[in-house]
Amino acid sequence: MSNEGVINKADGEQKTSSHRTEGKNSNDDDFMDKFNQEMSSRMEDIAGNLRQSFESQLDNLQSKLAERSQGDMGVRQTTVLKVNKIFREVGQELDSDWEKVFEYLMQPFGQKVYDEAVFRLRRTSEVTRPYKALIEWKEAAGKDHFHIVNLSNALKSCRPELAVLVDNILNCDDNEDLFKLTRSISKKKTMEGRREPSKQLTNQIDNRIVLKLSKLIAADWRKVGECLGLDNELLDDLSITSSSQPEPHQKAFQMLTDWRLENGEKATKDKLVTCLKKGNFSKLAKELDGIKSSTKIGPDGEKIKKLTKAEKEEIKLRSEADKLRRSGEEYRNLLSRLEKWIEKEKESIFQCLRNIDTEECGMVSSQEFKSAMFDLNCPANKVETHLFAMLLDEDCSGNLKYNQLENGLSFCRNLEEFFPEDVVRPSLVLSKKKSTRWDGDWLKRDYVRYARVHFKHATFSEKRDHHTHFIQLVHSHATVSYLLQLVKERIALESNRLALFTDDSLTIEAQLPPASTLEECGISGGSYDKPQDVLLYYDYVVEFTGCPILNSDHYFA
Repeated sequence: MSNEGVINKADGEQKTSSHRTEGKNSNDDDFMDKFNQEMSSRMEDIAGNLRQSFESQLDNLQSKLAERSQGDMGVRQTTVLKVNKIFREVGQELDSDWEKVFEYLMQPFGQKVYDEAVFRLRRTSEVTRPYKALIEWKEAAGKDHFHIVNLSNALKSCRPELAVLVDNILNCDDNEDLFKLTRSISKKKTMEGRREPSKQLTNQIDNRIVLKLSKLIAADWRKVGECLGLDNELLDDLSITSSSQPEPHQKAFQMLTDWRLENGEKATKDKLVTCLKKGNFSKLAKELDGIKSSTKIGPDGEKIKKLTKAEKEEIKLRSEADKLRRSGEEYRNLLSRLEKWIEKEKESIFQCLRNIDTEECGMVSSQEFKSAMFDLNCPANKVETHLFAMLLDEDCSGNLKYNQLENGLSFCRNLEEFFPEDVVRPSLVLSKKKSTRWDGDWLKRDYVRYARVHFKHATFSEKRDHHTHFIQLVHSHATVSYLLQLVKERIALESNRLALFTDDSLTIEAQLPPASTLEECGISGGSYDKPQDVLLYYDYVVEFTGCPILNSDHYFA
């Protein structure tokens, strides 16, 4: 074989091998592409599963933490409610036994902490001192050493009834029952260890007097304290403890407060004036006499309780409603207006009141009734609505029987027939208004009774309809002379010789005295809607005073 043939053969083998290599490389690339695609899809699936698993576990963990935190918050809130209730109830009833209980509770903290706490407590009011003592114990114990059970153990020795109360509150699991739980302790003021209230409240010194007097004393507070008999040690303590309060009147205020606490009810205004005069503080004593106490005293010598804003509003509404109740014509117009409205809106009224009356007892409270009337656009203002509620509240219990409205306001009109005896008596009231015509009623009264008088001329009494017969509605306290004036005006009489009779016999026994009232003649009257019917006869004698012929006796001489 020639060299050329060998070379050609070698070139052919080389090309063949290169083709094989190229085919193998293309197959490897396709395999790697498929492998990479499959791996990426599997990795995405794994990442999605891991993400889903992580989110589900995270949600479960968050829900468990939320439940645990809510449970801890509920327990913490319940504990706070119980502690607050125990402190409030025990603080109100502990009185002078607070020192024994406080000493027992403060034993773990040492004598020094106890003395400092007592020193602070003695500068507080006697009323709030037991409660503040419990607060001092709680702050001294802290979160780690504060156990409310210790208070129950301390109370067992001196006040076992309060210990039972503390145990009941601690064992109460329901918050609603916790709020309903009250003290089972007698409220009598004669309880052993409790002070009786002072009867000389007008001579007591309140904070207002102490504040004004401390400003007058100012720099002389130590000399005044010595005049009042305070110990020098106490005055020295005031000088040290008052270093953060450099103002002299503040030291004077602390000194007077300590004097009041030491003397109790004996710390009267008269005693303070006497001590000041003995210490050559006559000017201060005179100033003290001019300072009035802010405590209001009743006629029985007891302190007058200050009314709240709601109580003042209630009293004002009741006063205006009573005034409207006695107004007569205005009150009757109100009843007529309300009766028409009730008849028109009866279904909506009862539907609204039944929705409020969840117990279906036929009763709602006064405030609920007034709110319902405002919601239903009742044609009445605030005072008229309050009067409406008062009429429904028969026993003044605050609960209204709305079933009475089934028959309108007839029950209100019937109330006018049962006025008490003391309001029937007439009373003289001076009126500023000048009447153009006298109506015979100078005796103004709160509750008026009425009589429907049927006037008949005695001569024509047998005739049923006669122009001299008429009917007139009058007050039962109107006088007979007023009725005679009505007769004269009605039939245009000129005669003054006129009389009224109870029957047509026209005897002296049947004649009514002109100066008497109808009530004095046995006619008591009734309500405006149901007046008492009375039949009276009148007769007169014609006087010939106006005839010129008869008056001229010249022709008959």
